Amino acid sequence: MSMQVIVSCDYLVSPAFCDSSMLSEKVSDLIAIKRELDDGGNKVIIESDSLAKLSELELYPCTQIFNHNIPAELRTEFAPKDIAAIVRSIASMLVEDDECLLPECAGEWNSIALNPQLEGCKFERFVPLTKLVEDVFLASQIHHKSLSILHHPLGAQTNAIKITGELKHSVPELSDEFPIALSDEVKIYSTYPRFLAQFNSSDMYQQADTPAKIHAAIMIGAATILQRSGNSELQKFSFGENFIESLHAHQCAPGQKFSNTAFDVICHVIASLPKYPHNPMYSDLNKKTQKKKNEALGWRTQITKGNPALRLMYWSKDDTIELANVGNKKELVIL
Repeated sequence: MSMQVIVSCDYLVSPAFCDSSMLSEKVSDLIAIKRELDDGGNKVIIESDSLAKLSELELYPCTQIFNHNIPAELRTEFAPKDIAAIVRSIASMLVEDDECLLPECAGEWNSIALNPQLEGCKFERFVPLTKLVEDVFLASQIHHKSLSILHHPLGAQTNAIKITGELKHSVPELSDEFPIALSDEVKIYSTYPRFLAQFNSSDMYQQADTPAKIHAAIMIGAATILQRSGNSELQKFSFGENFIESLHAHQCAPGQKFSNTAFDVICHVIASLPKYPHNPMYSDLNKKTQKKKNEALGWRTQITKGNPALRLMYWSKDDTIELANVGNKKELVIL
């Protein structure tokens, strides 16, 4: 059964309402969601007519909305103009793949109850959010899908909505015998990594046949590690132009001898929870000056101990990582 998450309108504008400690997490989530959609993935569904709904709430994702709520001291790192552009891009993406749309269905209920109710960024969102939860629940039942919701704000203990009711009839028909008593939960996630942690990232990596799929597997693997540790903020990361080639050259690419070991080490690096010690890459024989590239610092860490002894090289600046290359221990080359 495929697992998908529906991103609520409220989540799209969450950086405008969350406190400074959560801001980086929410922006990172939006970037990861946009990348998933750009890469043609089918894990994410955006609430329909998001831009129109936000406009009606006077929350159209423009610079002023985020500029008003993001503290001045954080606007250098999280430019309101850039956040607004990301949100508009996500909300306005045209999706042609049916797998990235909430399956169409309709139902009439004799009775239905939700516990707890979802709260929105504004009071006017109460009815649309109730309808969204009902639609997700009904689509899950009729189309046998594992559908959940990514939403903000959420109460501290809210991780699912319990739905109980008696369905009078539905389109498509759920059964030949109506009415039907139904009771189940819709899972609610407060962060994208918590949703991603459900996936088997190792299997995804082994089956990856493009850089985009390798990137997605690493992101999910790192999210799973973060979830187990109780953290949720993923670092942004990219591949250097030689990274994929070096994976293949050193038997670390999907399906190769050291693929599982390399994947585990890489995911721990992206999760900022190192598997092994990380050592600076030096530019001098006296080991006094760490290598730099555009203010990013060069690092290396162990992948394998034996023959060959492989190392992962990467560049790091603030909360961003560029995976440079895999190499042998004695090469000491970061590309």
